[in-house]
Amino acid sequence: MTNSLDLGCGDNPQNPFGATHLFGIDSTRTAKREDNIVEVKTADLAAAPIPYPDAFFDYVTAFDFIEHVPRLIYLDAKSKTPFVDLLSEVYRVLKPDGIFYSVTPAYPSPKAFQDPTHVNIITEETFPKYFCGDFPWARAYGFKGKFTLMLQEWRDESHLACKMQKS
Repeated sequence: MTNSLDLGCGDNPQNPFGATHLFGIDSTRTAKREDNIVEVKTADLAAAPIPYPDAFFDYVTAFDFIEHVPRLIYLDAKSKTPFVDLLSEVYRVLKPDGIFYSVTPAYPSPKAFQDPTHVNIITEETFPKYFCGDFPWARAYGFKGKFTLMLQEWRDESHLACKMQKS
Protein backbone atom coordinates (compact mmCIF):
# COMPACT_ATOMS: atom_id res chain seq x y z
CA MET A 1 0.00 0.00 0.00
CA THR A 2 1.36 3.43 -0.96
CA ASN A 3 0.15 6.88 0.07
CA SER A 4 0.48 10.05 -1.99
CA LEU A 5 -0.38 13.63 -1.01
CA ASP A 6 -1.10 16.29 -3.64
CA LEU A 7 -0.61 19.86 -2.36
CA GLY A 8 -2.86 22.57 -3.79
CA CYS A 9 -4.90 19.86 -5.48
CA GLY A 10 -8.03 21.85 -6.31
CA ASP A 11 -10.89 19.60 -7.34
CA ASN A 12 -8.73 16.78 -8.72
CA PRO A 13 -5.72 15.46 -6.79
CA GLN A 14 -3.08 14.12 -9.15
CA ASN A 15 -1.44 10.74 -8.73
CA PRO A 16 1.57 10.49 -11.09
CA PHE A 17 3.15 7.65 -9.11
CA GLY A 18 0.04 5.45 -9.10
CA ALA A 19 -0.25 5.31 -5.30
CA THR A 20 -2.97 3.07 -3.91
CA HIS A 21 -4.26 5.82 -1.57
CA LEU A 22 -4.45 9.44 -2.66
CA PHE A 23 -4.79 12.41 -0.31
CA GLY A 24 -5.04 16.10 -1.10
CA ILE A 25 -4.82 19.52 0.50
CA ASP A 26 -6.24 22.73 -0.88
CA SER A 27 -6.91 26.09 0.71
CA THR A 28 -10.52 26.38 -0.43
CA ARG A 29 -11.76 23.24 -2.14
CA THR A 30 -12.59 19.67 -1.39
CA ALA A 31 -12.44 17.07 -4.13
CA LYS A 32 -15.01 14.59 -5.23
CA ARG A 33 -14.35 11.21 -3.68
CA GLU A 34 -13.01 8.84 -6.31
CA ASP A 35 -11.86 5.22 -6.08
CA ASN A 36 -8.49 5.82 -4.48
CA ILE A 37 -9.01 9.33 -3.04
CA VAL A 38 -9.08 8.80 0.69
CA GLU A 39 -9.54 12.41 1.71
CA VAL A 40 -8.95 16.01 0.77
CA LYS A 41 -8.39 18.45 3.61
CA THR A 42 -8.70 22.21 3.60
CA ALA A 43 -5.60 23.96 4.95
CA ASP A 44 -3.57 27.12 4.40
CA LEU A 45 -0.06 25.72 4.03
CA ALA A 46 1.49 29.19 4.13
CA ALA A 47 0.38 29.51 7.74
CA ALA A 48 -0.14 25.98 9.07
CA PRO A 49 1.66 22.63 9.04
CA ILE A 50 0.64 19.76 6.80
CA PRO A 51 -2.17 18.09 8.80
CA TYR A 52 -0.80 14.54 8.66
CA PRO A 53 1.55 12.53 10.89
CA ASP A 54 5.29 12.08 10.44
CA ALA A 55 6.51 9.62 7.77
CA PHE A 56 3.00 8.94 6.43
CA PHE A 57 3.47 9.45 2.68
CA ASP A 58 5.51 7.68 0.03
CA TYR A 59 5.00 10.65 -2.31
CA VAL A 60 4.15 14.33 -2.02
CA THR A 61 3.36 16.26 -5.19
CA ALA A 62 2.76 19.92 -6.03
CA PHE A 63 1.54 20.97 -9.47
CA ASP A 64 1.35 24.72 -10.10
CA PHE A 65 1.25 25.31 -6.35
CA ILE A 66 4.58 26.28 -4.76
CA GLU A 67 4.78 29.55 -6.69
CA HIS A 68 1.79 30.68 -4.59
CA VAL A 69 3.52 30.06 -1.22
CA PRO A 70 5.22 33.23 0.08
CA ARG A 71 8.94 33.20 0.78
CA LEU A 72 8.66 35.65 3.68
CA ILE A 73 5.78 37.08 5.71
CA TYR A 74 5.53 39.07 8.91
CA LEU A 75 3.15 38.02 11.70
CA ASP A 76 3.00 39.98 14.92
CA ALA A 77 6.22 41.82 13.99
CA LYS A 78 8.06 38.51 13.53
CA SER A 79 9.23 37.14 10.22
CA LYS A 80 8.17 33.70 9.02
CA THR A 81 9.41 31.75 6.01
CA PRO A 82 6.37 29.82 4.70
CA PHE A 83 8.11 28.27 1.68
CA VAL A 84 11.04 26.95 3.73
CA ASP A 85 8.62 25.80 6.43
CA LEU A 86 6.52 23.99 3.80
CA LEU A 87 9.56 22.10 2.53
CA SER A 88 10.38 21.13 6.12
CA GLU A 89 6.82 19.86 6.45
CA VAL A 90 7.08 17.90 3.19
CA TYR A 91 10.26 16.33 4.54
CA ARG A 92 8.52 15.50 7.84
CA VAL A 93 5.49 13.76 6.31
CA LEU A 94 7.53 11.74 3.80
CA LYS A 95 8.60 8.21 4.67
CA PRO A 96 12.34 7.46 4.50
CA ASP A 97 13.31 7.53 0.81
CA GLY A 98 9.98 9.22 0.00
CA ILE A 99 9.70 11.39 -3.11
CA PHE A 100 8.70 15.05 -3.47
CA TYR A 101 7.75 16.01 -7.03
CA SER A 102 6.83 19.51 -8.14
CA VAL A 103 6.06 21.18 -11.44
CA THR A 104 5.94 24.97 -11.38
CA PRO A 105 6.33 27.99 -13.65
CA ALA A 106 9.92 29.12 -13.21
CA TYR A 107 12.33 31.91 -14.09
CA PRO A 108 13.11 33.08 -16.77
CA SER A 109 9.68 32.29 -18.18
CA PRO A 110 7.24 35.23 -18.18
CA LYS A 111 4.61 32.78 -16.84
CA ALA A 112 6.48 32.77 -13.54
CA PHE A 113 5.58 36.46 -13.16
CA GLN A 114 2.35 37.07 -15.08
CA ASP A 115 -0.10 35.73 -12.47
CA PRO A 116 -0.36 38.31 -9.65
CA THR A 117 -0.73 35.48 -7.11
CA HIS A 118 2.72 34.09 -7.98
CA VAL A 119 4.79 35.29 -5.02
CA ASN A 120 7.54 32.67 -5.01
CA ILE A 121 9.71 32.64 -8.12
CA ILE A 122 11.57 29.34 -8.55
CA THR A 123 14.84 29.06 -10.49
CA GLU A 124 16.95 26.11 -11.58
CA GLU A 125 19.07 26.62 -8.46
CA THR A 126 16.30 26.88 -5.84
CA PHE A 127 15.92 23.19 -5.04
CA PRO A 128 19.47 21.90 -5.65
CA LYS A 129 21.18 24.59 -3.56
CA TYR A 130 18.63 25.32 -0.85
CA PHE A 131 17.11 21.90 -0.13
CA CYS A 132 19.54 19.23 -1.36
CA GLY A 133 22.96 17.92 -0.45
CA ASP A 134 24.83 17.69 2.82
CA PHE A 135 24.55 21.41 3.57
CA PRO A 136 21.29 22.81 2.14
CA TRP A 137 21.41 26.59 2.20
CA ALA A 138 17.82 26.80 3.51
CA ARG A 139 19.04 25.53 6.89
CA ALA A 140 19.98 29.16 7.56
CA TYR A 141 16.23 29.87 7.43
CA GLY A 142 15.14 26.91 9.56
CA PHE A 143 14.86 24.09 7.00
CA LYS A 144 14.77 20.76 8.80
CA GLY A 145 15.73 18.14 6.28
CA LYS A 146 17.95 17.06 3.44
CA PHE A 147 16.84 15.92 0.01
CA THR A 148 18.72 14.27 -2.82
CA LEU A 149 18.00 15.75 -6.25
CA MET A 150 16.83 12.94 -8.53
CA LEU A 151 15.62 14.94 -11.53
CA GLN A 152 15.22 18.50 -12.63
CA GLU A 153 14.09 19.36 -16.13
CA TRP A 154 12.02 21.82 -18.13
CA ARG A 155 8.65 20.29 -19.06
CA ASP A 156 7.89 23.03 -21.56
CA GLU A 157 9.04 26.60 -22.10
CA SER A 158 7.66 27.68 -18.72
CA HIS A 159 7.42 24.78 -16.24
CA LEU A 160 10.32 23.32 -14.27
CA ALA A 161 9.85 19.80 -12.88
CA CYS A 162 11.84 18.74 -9.86
CA LYS A 163 11.96 15.34 -8.17
CA MET A 164 13.75 15.00 -4.84
CA GLN A 165 14.13 12.06 -2.48
CA LYS A 166 14.17 12.28 1.30
CA SER A 167 17.74 11.49 2.38
